[in-house]
Amino acid sequence: MEATIFNRLWHFWSELRRRRVVHSAGIYLAACWLILQVIDVTEGPLGIAHWVMTLTVWLAIVGFPIALILSWRFEITRDGIHHTPPLTKTTAEELAINFKDYMVVSFMAAFLVFVSASLISVLKTGSPEVITTVAASNSIAVLPFENLGGREQDEYLGRGLAEDILHRLAMTEGLKVASRTAAFELDMSDLNIAAIGQRLGVQSLLEGSVRREGDQLRIVAQLIDTETGFHIFSRSYDRKMDDLFGIYDEISAAVVSELQLTLKPESTVLIVPPTTDMQAYDYFLQARSMLQRSTRAESAANAQHFFARAIERDPQFAEAWAGQCQAYLEWYYYQPEVVKIDKATSSCLKALELNPELAAGHVAFGELYRKTGHFEEAILEYRAALSSNNLDATAWRGLGGAFAALERTREAEDAMKRALELDPNDLLNFYELGVFYFSLGRYAEAAEVYTRMASHPNAGASAYNSQGAAYYMMGRFEEAAESYRQVMATEPTAVAYSNIGIMYFYNGQYEDAVIMYREAVALAPENPVWWGNLGDGLLELGDKLNESALVYRKAADLAEEMLYANPEDAEILTNLAHYYARLGDDERATRYLSRALFAAPDDTYAHYYAALVHLEAGRLQEALEEIQRSVELGYPIVLLAPDPQFAELRSNKSFLGLIK
Repeated sequence: MEATIFNRLWHFWSELRRRRVVHSAGIYLAACWLILQVIDVTEGPLGIAHWVMTLTVWLAIVGFPIALILSWRFEITRDGIHHTPPLTKTTAEELAINFKDYMVVSFMAAFLVFVSASLISVLKTGSPEVITTVAASNSIAVLPFENLGGREQDEYLGRGLAEDILHRLAMTEGLKVASRTAAFELDMSDLNIAAIGQRLGVQSLLEGSVRREGDQLRIVAQLIDTETGFHIFSRSYDRKMDDLFGIYDEISAAVVSELQLTLKPESTVLIVPPTTDMQAYDYFLQARSMLQRSTRAESAANAQHFFARAIERDPQFAEAWAGQCQAYLEWYYYQPEVVKIDKATSSCLKALELNPELAAGHVAFGELYRKTGHFEEAILEYRAALSSNNLDATAWRGLGGAFAALERTREAEDAMKRALELDPNDLLNFYELGVFYFSLGRYAEAAEVYTRMASHPNAGASAYNSQGAAYYMMGRFEEAAESYRQVMATEPTAVAYSNIGIMYFYNGQYEDAVIMYREAVALAPENPVWWGNLGDGLLELGDKLNESALVYRKAADLAEEMLYANPEDAEILTNLAHYYARLGDDERATRYLSRALFAAPDDTYAHYYAALVHLEAGRLQEALEEIQRSVELGYPIVLLAPDPQFAELRSNKSFLGLIK
C-alpha cells in the first residue's frame, strides 16, 4: 500500500517535471519578484500610488495557480502552442488547440481582469491617497528625533531638539523649511523616504536619534536626499546636557554647509540661548511638548506646571513665561475660570517685559486679547509677531480671527487663507476658516473647507461634526446625518451627542433628544450650551418643567462665569438672554439681549434668540420682526418650519409667508 502511494506521488512529480510545470513555476516566481523590486524602487521617484504595490502582490498570488494550470495543459513550441502530449503517443490533430481550450483561457483571462478591477476599486477607496506636494528647490523637513533611551518620559527631548534646529534653519537664506505641524504630525508608519519627501514637498530630510543617560547625551543626525534615499551626511555628538545649544548650532551649520547655502545677515549673529539653566530648559521642553499635544484640561494643567518649574529655576526665562500664558489659555478653554485669565495676563506681561521682541510672547498676548474681546489690541500683538516672522501661520490665523470679530471681513478672509497656505497640515487653519464662512452664512464654502479638512489623514471627529453642521444649515439633512454618523464612529464627543440631539429635537423626537443632550452634559459638564440644549429638550417634553428650570439655572450660572472673562461676548450674552427668558426673568433676559445686539447688531443668532425671548414674553410682533431680521442676515428658512420653538406661530400668516 505504501509502495503504491509512493509510486503515485513519484509518477505525479515526474509528470510535473515532464510537463515543465516546475520550470514554469520558477520562472513565474522570479518574474514576480523582479516586477515587485522594480515597483518598490520606482514608486517614489515616479509618483506611483501605494495601492499599485498591493495590487501587484494580490495579482501575483491569484495568477500563480492559473499559470500552473496553463503550463500543465499547454506547451509552447517552435510550431506554436499545443496540448502537452500524454505519455502515450498522440496524433498532431489531437494535440491542436480547439475551441474549448480558447474558452478556458478566455475565462481565466476574464477572471484576472475582474479580480484586478475589484482590487483596484477596493484599494483606492479603502486606502486614501497620500497627498503629495511638488518638492521646492532647496527645501528641507526636520523630523522628530527618535528616543533611543528607552524612557518614555524622554520622548519630548527628540521633539524639542528637532523643533529648535528647525527654528535655526528657518533663518537660512534660500532654504524652505517645512512647517513643524507638517513634519511632526505626519504618520510615517507606511511611508518610505521618497514618499515622505513627496508628502512634505521637500528635497532633504533631517532625522536622527537621541539617547540620554543621566546628564550625558548621544545625538545622531542624518541628512537624507528624498529623491535618491542616499545619506548626504551622518554625524554623531557625544556631549553633556549643558552643551545642547551648541549641538543645535553645529547641526544647523552642517546642514547649511552640505546644502551649500548662505545665512541671512541677521542669522550670522549667534542665537542667544533662552536660558543658561539646562534644568529649566529641560522643564520647558517637557511643558512645550505637553502643550502641543494638549487635547484635554489635564494636559494643559500639566504643561502649566512644568512651565512654572522652569520659571522657578530661571525667573528671566522669557519663553517659559510666554509658554505659561499659552498653557493658562488652553486650560481655560477646557475649564473656564476667571483666575486662569488673570494668571495668563500676568505671564504674558512678564514675557514681553523680559524680551519685548519675543514673537511667541506677542502671539500669546494676541490670543489672550482675542479671547477676552480686546480685538484691536490683539491685532497689534499679532502684527508685532509677524514683523519678526512673517511666516508664522499661528499669528496669521489669530489675526484673521481678530479681524473677523471686528467684521473686517475681507482682511479676515485674506489672513485666514494665508495661514492655511503657510501650514495646510495644521487642522486649526481649516477649522477657523470654516467657522468664519459659517458665521457669515456662507455654508457651501464652509462645507467645502470642512470636507478638505476631513480628507486630511489626521482629521478627527471635529471635521465631520463641522461638515455636518454646514450641511444641516443648507437643509441637506441626509448628508448632515451621514457626517454625524462618522463623528460617532470616530470619536463620540459632547458636540457629536448634542448635534444628534438637535436632529432629534427638530424631528419632534424629544425623548431621544434629551438622552443625547444628557450624554453631552456628562462629557462636558462645564459647558453652558449643553445644559441649555438639555433644558430646551426637557421643556418640550411637557412633564419635566421643574427639571428644565433647574437645568436652565445651571446653564445661566455657567454662562455668567464665562461672561466675566469677556463681558462683550455676544454669543454668551445671547445664550443668557435665552436662559433667563425660559426662567421667566424677562427683565434680565431683555437686558442681556440688548447688550448682545449692541455687541453684534448683525449676528444672525442674536436676532434668532431675540425672537425667542420676545415670544416667551408674549411680544408677538417683536418676535416676528426679529425672525425677519435673522432671515435677512442669513438664517436658513428651511430650519424655521420644523423648529418646535416657533410652534405657536405656525398658524400666523406673517410667519407662514416668511417660511414659504
